[in-house]
Amino acid sequence: MLAESIETYVACTKDIRLNGLVVVHKNGVTGKNHHVEIRDKALARNLQIMNELGLTPKTREKPEPKPSAEMIAFLLGPAAMPRAYGEGPPPLDSICGSVSSNRNNEKKVSGEVSYAEGHVV
Repeated sequence: MLAESIETYVACTKDIRLNGLVVVHKNGVTGKNHHVEIRDKALARNLQIMNELGLTPKTREKPEPKPSAEMIAFLLGPAAMPRAYGEGPPPLDSICGSVSSNRNNEKKVSGEVSYAEGHVV
């Protein structure tokens, strides 16, 4: 069905290129090329079928991006990297100290750096 509709679209496009948008009909009257209307309907039908089959970028299923192991390790930073001699990552508290919150929802790490709503203050 889609192939036939595409074939109709291509045939009409070829005729329009050959004869133009305006043609002289058999009765001698100048008018629009009827292949333009047929081509427009075929194009609409093509898009409808392609949407139903998921063949357009908009209707295509989008795959869930899966980060690679290297990207995960990069995002987690050096704390997640195995230490020398295969001991594994050190505890988080030993890297950044203890994390506590106060009434203003500011987080303090070891009392040195404070973070308010994700921004360094």
